[in-house]
Amino acid sequence: AVVSTQSTGIHSNYTICDMSNNYIMRDYGRKLLDSAPKNSVVMVEGDMPSLTSRYLRYCEFYREDVDIVDQELIGFAWYKPMHKHIFKHYIFPYDGDLYYKKLLARKGGANVPYTYDFHAVFDAHVQSGIPIYIYPFMKHGDERYKESYDLLPVNMLYKVQHKKQALTVEEFLDLAFEHDYNFNENMDYCNGGLYPERSWENVIAESCGHTAFFPPEHAHRLITENNAHTLKENQATLRRILKLYKRAYDALTVTLPDGTEELMFSAGHNKNYGVLAYLIYSYGPKEDAPKYARIIVQQWETYFNRTGEVDQDGLKGVLKSIHDRYPDILTNPKYDM
Repeated sequence: AVVSTQSTGIHSNYTICDMSNNYIMRDYGRKLLDSAPKNSVVMVEGDMPSLTSRYLRYCEFYREDVDIVDQELIGFAWYKPMHKHIFKHYIFPYDGDLYYKKLLARKGGANVPYTYDFHAVFDAHVQSGIPIYIYPFMKHGDERYKESYDLLPVNMLYKVQHKKQALTVEEFLDLAFEHDYNFNENMDYCNGGLYPERSWENVIAESCGHTAFFPPEHAHRLITENNAHTLKENQATLRRILKLYKRAYDALTVTLPDGTEELMFSAGHNKNYGVLAYLIYSYGPKEDAPKYARIIVQQWETYFNRTGEVDQDGLKGVLKSIHDRYPDILTNPKYDM
């Protein structure tokens, strides 16, 4: 009876415990590395991107042309002596051994001398013609690089771009449309219910594809600087940005077996998608207004349904005016894009 009970328990839990076909970490790490061009440097932040990419790069010899540099670990005195011989492209600025005084102070090394920060790192690589990228974000506190550099979302990574070589919005959109921005086309991976809540797989699943919205939101910020979105000649650019939003939305919307849709991204992206549509609705041709009004209603009502937030930006007032103007906005096919 004891053996039978144990066998039943093993059988019932086997499906949950069986990870033999779980390749999410491998696929995530590969797409991270594949997002980088040939002979480049990727500076990573955090355990998940650092461990997956470094394992693939240095244990499985995947993308041997790419150097992976951990933003956290370069603050330790032992980092350069242990790693300089394996780097093909990464440059230690001024041949300095240590990085960033404040980071060292946080680790108890306040009296240890330092020689460089991220600005110096970027200078060394840009001046040498070595492409350098960031994932998923910069180490907090080291902000001087912003004086001279921008971070452009390119696939899963952020490309370090000198401001003297800044792209126009149209040039950035040309770049954005060249990439898919999702680490895996099999969106089943993005189902957080497949993995234990506190697992790294679940962290990836909850954020997978999140970067798909970074390019349209970056272009969105660029076009609204100096109120450029109000100009008639920029309406075509606004519509191109909207296509990027739609591409991200479609890629990360999964239809479940019962016919309902599951959104694999945060509600804030619904809000931003609607804001961009509102700019076209407000400043574009009046005959196209109903089509963009429909997007506004879809995205903002979804945003409020998902978050339950109190309206602090006057969005619900806009929704009411649209419903009053187009009472059948969500059901009339003539309002489809």
